[in-house]
Amino acid sequence: MIATQHQPLQKREPQGTEPSSAKDLYLVEVPPPIFLGHPASQRRGVWRGVFDIAVWLRTPTGVQEPLQLILKYWDDSGVQQLALDRCHIGGHRTVLLNASFLLRVTGQVRRAGLYIKSIGRRPAVYLEEWHLIPQDRSVRRMK
Repeated sequence: MIATQHQPLQKREPQGTEPSSAKDLYLVEVPPPIFLGHPASQRRGVWRGVFDIAVWLRTPTGVQEPLQLILKYWDDSGVQQLALDRCHIGGHRTVLLNASFLLRVTGQVRRAGLYIKSIGRRPAVYLEEWHLIPQDRSVRRMK
């Protein structure tokens, strides 16, 4: 479990990553050992695992445009991107984006990050806290 308190959002991605869309806002790097902590993980071949994520954002001016939480990760087959949750326009001062999702990985996750995809200008948001937790749930239960 990872938690970050009152962290201003970074405008730059870690070195060695491919540039994201100009509209994507980089939130935080996700340490690869979190993915290795899943019971289904393996160093070679394709594996699938269920993860739970929760991201709390502070939005002092409210949500002026829809926000979408994205997980971007690099595995043995290249760059992958997964949309996790969305928040609609409103006067919210805090936003919780969360999901239970199935991740398909080829080999190992070498690098990963959380992003906010927005449709307009960069939103005024601050990362309050986040958690990404591997689950033991069977893949067959996921639809």
